[in-house]
Amino acid sequence: MWAGSYKTFEDKCEAYMHELSKQRPAIEDLVVGDSDKYFEHANLKRFKPAPQAT
Repeated sequence: MWAGSYKTFEDKCEAYMHELSKQRPAIEDLVVGDSDKYFEHANLKRFKPAPQAT
């Protein structure tokens, strides 16, 4: 779960997402932040494992 430009974390969420996506590029959006629908505007993503080398 992450929220871009969250005050106390500055750009740490974005940096973490970038590093994680290098290892697991298959990303699935499970929840997209929507402040009208949810109290918080965070996003939830699944980073699928890289396929096994054969």
